Amino acid sequence: MSSPKALPTGSMVLVTGVNGFVASHVADQLLEHGYGVRGTARDEVKLNLALDALRKRHPDSTVEGVVVPDMVADHAFDEAMSGVSGVAHVASDVSFSPDPAVVVGNAVAGVINALKAAAQTPTVKRVVYTSSSIATAHPRPNVAFHVNTDCWNEEDMNLVKDPHADREDLSWPFHVYGASKAESERAGWNFMKENNPHFVFNAVNPNLVLGPILFGSGSTAGWINALYNGDAATARSLLALPPQHMVHARDVALLHLAALLERDVTGERILAFAEPYNFSSLVDTLHRIDPERKYAEKAAEGQESRDLSVVDTNRGKELLRRYGRVEGFDGLEATLRDQLAHVK
Repeated sequence: MSSPKALPTGSMVLVTGVNGFVASHVADQLLEHGYGVRGTARDEVKLNLALDALRKRHPDSTVEGVVVPDMVADHAFDEAMSGVSGVAHVASDVSFSPDPAVVVGNAVAGVINALKAAAQTPTVKRVVYTSSSIATAHPRPNVAFHVNTDCWNEEDMNLVKDPHADREDLSWPFHVYGASKAESERAGWNFMKENNPHFVFNAVNPNLVLGPILFGSGSTAGWINALYNGDAATARSLLALPPQHMVHARDVALLHLAALLERDVTGERILAFAEPYNFSSLVDTLHRIDPERKYAEKAAEGQESRDLSVVDTNRGKELLRRYGRVEGFDGLEATLRDQLAHVK
């Protein structure tokens, strides 16, 4: 018999940035497991697209929405937070702007605003923050290193503060994004330590998220769909990414549920890394799934690097098994097969 959940079935959970790819899966799994969802987006068009899609998938569930035009503004989440039992703060600045003051500042302010609103809302019992693998370490192709929950991406946090750093380098926006995720997650933990609010805080740290697109462009998963459909420009975009791990969006969503619902998950970072990949292994896998299609050629010489990091994912696997994922994380081929089965 399963133990009682931290949030009773039927409780309302706030999902920020619900129109985004990861947030859409978090909302979808919450509804699938009997919870209500109140989503936020920056404008009514994006919000209604998400809410309509979720209501279509879950016609008997409670789906609400609130427009939050600027999560950096003071009291941005106060209205949206009213009466909810749990919060999944997924929204973040993914503009890949080269300005660290803007990107890092916005990410930190968004987390702090969400936590301040939760601290002022007595009904909130749990908050989970969607952090990132890059909050733990910047990718290091062909370098073997270990990643665990004690790791922080000091490299990017220090680099973006260096006045002599090369801001014209093509990888600069990726370093800025890494610093934003590390600084914002760390700000969340510092808020908890300094304020000791009444709720439990956890973080989920996913790597490149793939899987079926429920609605919208699908962010990183949209690149795979475009590549599958012969978009050469997208292939070049994927080539620009360093080799790293991938993870199925459903598994990421289920780990958010675990962070919200499992009583023994308190004050944890949950690493969501499934399998390392590079561009060539991605194309090879697509060929195995559908050999009749033409894809971009394998990566050019010098682009055959590999992710050699060793990641401690035992906790994530154990939590996934509680939600029926007997084998833990889905790997690259299973994830791509699932994603492409939904491509029209």
